[in-house]
Amino acid sequence: MENPRALLLEVAKDYLNHSQLEAVTDKQYGKGVTKYIGLAVSRYYGEEI
Repeated sequence: MENPRALLLEVAKDYLNHSQLEAVTDKQYGKGVTKYIGLAVSRYYGEEI
């Protein structure tokens, strides 16, 4: 994959907008991780989701 920007922004959007994904991910890795990753990726690419 030459430029993963679009894919990573979609993943970030999913992390920030899907409560089931958030519940499962936070349960496995710790509370707040899902939101942190989503915000970090979106800010890295200069997007506010």
